[in-house]
Amino acid sequence: MRVVPRSVTVHLLRHSQATHNVKAEPMREAGCSFQEFLDQMAADDELDSRLTTKGEADAVALGERLRSSGHPATQADVIISSPLSRALKTADLALPGISKRIVREEWREISGLLLNAKRLSRSTLAKEHPHWCFSGLEDDGDVYFDPNNLEDTSVCAERAYKGLAYILEEFHEKEVVVSCHGGILNYLFSHPLIHSGEGVSERFDNCEMRSVNLEEMEGGGGVHISLSK
Repeated sequence: MRVVPRSVTVHLLRHSQATHNVKAEPMREAGCSFQEFLDQMAADDELDSRLTTKGEADAVALGERLRSSGHPATQADVIISSPLSRALKTADLALPGISKRIVREEWREISGLLLNAKRLSRSTLAKEHPHWCFSGLEDDGDVYFDPNNLEDTSVCAERAYKGLAYILEEFHEKEVVVSCHGGILNYLFSHPLIHSGEGVSERFDNCEMRSVNLEEMEGGGGVHISLSK
């Protein structure tokens, strides 16, 4: 019987600037409504939107800063990524030296309505990113995406929580990088079984990494997340 709660250090990375972020992200930072933000992303929407030239440069620059400072993320045991191309590319450009690279469906952006949240087929992704393991995708096609409806935020939060549970189960006492999206990181912290310390749950900027400690709470009380020192 396990007595000591599981714990993991996770380096949460929001993908760098992608084509649907160029106008919408500054609007959000300036305080626009969620509907205005959504409308702008819809205007700039495209299937599985890719990084911009700036986004690629920012990801490379992040990697250089991490390596020059000796950041522990550069020596992580594994990178786990959303299957959306912008998250995969950000991880590749920022942290090319980590050999174990796993794609998990749980970490994709809130799904539905916008094509930038629809992933490519598993077989296409595997051809484009042969150094990643795609066995964590349930189906070749995108079974999550609904073109008519945006996923409920509580469902998105539950996916992210399951993603954390997988990490705690599989990578106890190890260092893990998660490359994902602003929306799912935001909704993760609204999950009733997530207990976050000060400074953890603020909205992530594009290409921002935040290192946290996950600790499983006793008695099935959820997960406590605190900033890593």
